[in-house]
This record gives sequence, structure tokens and C-alpha cells, in this order.
Amino acid sequence: MKDHALLHHSLADGNFDNVMNCFKQFTVAQALITPENAAREIPRVIAAAWTEKKPVYLQLPSDICEVQIDIAEPVAPPQLPASDAHNLQLAAKALLQRLRAAKYPLMLVDQMVDRYQLQQLTIAVAQRFGIALTNMPTAKCIIPETTAGWMGGYSGNLSRRSCLS
Repeated sequence: MKDHALLHHSLADGNFDNVMNCFKQFTVAQALITPENAAREIPRVIAAAWTEKKPVYLQLPSDICEVQIDIAEPVAPPQLPASDAHNLQLAAKALLQRLRAAKYPLMLVDQMVDRYQLQQLTIAVAQRFGIALTNMPTAKCIIPETTAGWMGGYSGNLSRRSCLS
């Protein structure tokens, strides 16, 4: 990369910033890895992916993949921020109030249930409160279709009538 070779991840012009700039639009953290910054940048970017549960981009040039680096200090695992107990309680009360008022409550599951590993909790809450379940196309197979209260997948007007009524 330092020599601006005409390689993949450039527009065959040796400018590797093009791809990095593209990925900036879709990721929460990015880094061009060098032997000098690898010990700092790799943990930073991975921590961003873990805490924000969103994509990141590490640009790792093939000519440094085998380079050994020194790591001065151990990397601390990323920490999720603590929830605000007061706001959490307010949200829970508001949700419970809406559930009690609903004639036909339905839980629409999307990929965030999988991303945050909430499948079992989602099923438990649905069963505890008698809430039917459906999913967006992006969440197909996250909740087993044999789950009690399963209404089938939701795809707008293409959905089963049971999901629409």
C-alpha cells in the first residue's frame, strides 16, 4: 500500500482511500492497519463492533498479515454501558400499559433479536403475556416456526391474513 501498487481495494490507481471512504458510510468504525497501529486500532474497532452491534471495517494489507508486533499491555475487553434504571422502568411501564390495552398484541421480530441474542427472552415474554409472534423477512429462522403463538412471516400485504388482522 505504501508503494501505491495497482491492487484490489483501489480503483487500480493505487489510492486505497477510495474503499475506506466507501465503508465509512456503512460502518461505525474503520481503520487502515499498519504494524505501527495494529495493537491500538484492532481492539478499538472490534470494541466498537461489540458494543454497538454494528458493522466495522478493518483494512489489512496483505503484505503485513504475517508481521509480528509487540503488544505493550493486555487489551481490556469492551464494556457495554450500564442501563439507566429510571428510564428502563419508565419504558417497561409504558410497554406493559400498551400490552394490556391491545386487543390483539403481536410481536414483530427483526434481526436485532438475533444480534443481541434475545431469542429465548423474546419467546418467554411472548408466551408469558400471550403475544403472537411474527418476523420480518430479515429475521427468518430467528424464532422457530414451531413456537407457540407463531403467526408466520410478515411481508406487508403478502403476509398471511392472520398477521394482518
